[in-house]
Amino acid sequence: MLDLKGLLSNIKGGKQNKIKSLTGLGIEQIGKTIYLFFKTDQDTGKNIRLAKSIDGIEFKLLKIFEEKYTRKRISPKIIKDITPRTTHFDSGQIEIEGVVKISQGSLVIYHNRDWPDGFQIGSAIIKNGNIIYRSDTPLWHSPPSWIGKKIEFIGLAHVSGKLIAYWNIDKDHVEAVIYPSFKLRTTQTAKNLKINLNRASNNPIISPNPENNWESSQTFNPGVILLDDKFHFLYRAIGNDGVSRLGYAVSKDGLSIDNRLPFPIFTHQTTVRNKNTFEIYPSGGSWSGAEDPRLVRVGDEDIIYATYTACDLGLRVGLTSISVDDFIKGRWNWQPSICISPPNQTNKNWVIFPEKIRGHYAILHAITPKIHIEYFDDLGFKSKKYITDSVDPQLIPPQNSSWDRRLRGAGAPPLKTDYGWLLFYHAMNYKVGVMLLDLDDPSKIICKAKAPILESQEFYENSGFKPGIVYVSGAIIQDGKIYVYYGGADSYVCAASADLDKFLKQLRYSEKPILEPAKIVRIK
Repeated sequence: MLDLKGLLSNIKGGKQNKIKSLTGLGIEQIGKTIYLFFKTDQDTGKNIRLAKSIDGIEFKLLKIFEEKYTRKRISPKIIKDITPRTTHFDSGQIEIEGVVKISQGSLVIYHNRDWPDGFQIGSAIIKNGNIIYRSDTPLWHSPPSWIGKKIEFIGLAHVSGKLIAYWNIDKDHVEAVIYPSFKLRTTQTAKNLKINLNRASNNPIISPNPENNWESSQTFNPGVILLDDKFHFLYRAIGNDGVSRLGYAVSKDGLSIDNRLPFPIFTHQTTVRNKNTFEIYPSGGSWSGAEDPRLVRVGDEDIIYATYTACDLGLRVGLTSISVDDFIKGRWNWQPSICISPPNQTNKNWVIFPEKIRGHYAILHAITPKIHIEYFDDLGFKSKKYITDSVDPQLIPPQNSSWDRRLRGAGAPPLKTDYGWLLFYHAMNYKVGVMLLDLDDPSKIICKAKAPILESQEFYENSGFKPGIVYVSGAIIQDGKIYVYYGGADSYVCAASADLDKFLKQLRYSEKPILEPAKIVRIK
């Protein structure tokens, strides 16, 4: 190991004053040789010192030369899309550390400079000019010993299958952070990543019933809740009159319907207005009513909450509730609905968390350009009339170049897992994605699937009122499985399922560059 200060004090055979600072450091790799450039407080003018290493740790001083050294920079062409992401760990200023060629393309290592407690390291894979992978969580973060010190990144080297990052610590010494492995856990590219979600063989599980005028045209987008080991469905139905109402069905196994009521159990009552005013809100085949319900029970409370799209002075978010006992026994004593989004705006896809977050009810009301969550002491909306800071996602420009560069909104209410809140969401192209949110601060994204987990394929997803649409609005965890419920082609209720552990493992680890625990070596 090289003691820079000790060695530099005896350059050219003459003892000099003690070296006090190291500046102008840079790393350059030519073949298998690592060159370290630097200056000291004893150098004047354009003097630059040069040392070399084969293993990246043991350096040998070569010479002092008088020419200006400019560290080689990465071509902007390959890093143009690696920009800060407001909902991820890398929301601050990004600096590229280096690029390594791998079988999948170019592995780019970068760090986030504005993290309050230090630096966080991220990675991306670029192929043919496109980002096919980008880490959702930091691969490494700087140690507590760096806090409060002036830290400067020097360079990155690739040595014998290892990545070594060099940092100038307080102009006092150099530390090498050794990443033992940068190989991908899987050989498939992120572009081809597929998380397994198996469609029910008997799909669609609910179809329009021509014998009931109120649900004769479309039945889709169900809210689902698990009570007494039964799956209860509140699905959107449209009939001959074009009004959207909510129907009820129940299932013992979650995949086949055991009972379905012949009448709607909920109809939205619009706000009182001028009786001579006739308003139409075209949406998914209807022009009025209640759309796309989400059902949730918060903790063990004796209340079931339902959020839905209300055609009422705009496409707004409605909120109602019913006691658990009334719901199970089929007494449809819904509390009077309130609209919790402002009038004359378009707001959809708001979901309530099934547990309080830090002692408060939480409503997730937007996922673009970042996760928006509003917290409340209760859900009566007496102290605050509306949630006002949501933006119509159709007005948000693309956020990146990936499949979900434009986002629509949340799908089913979040599901709690050991690794975070599992949230299904819709892209503007009506493909379905999934992400994990932090349990304590769900505005933070832990990870996201790199490709859609559900998109239109089957006849019931491509034949109906709106072909090509899959729209998740319900999800249940039961007996080690996850059940996902969605509307197909805005016409049918469909189901899919997966083994929960396998699903989460695929989400958390598939195609993620894994860096083993870093080793930090001090180069004095």
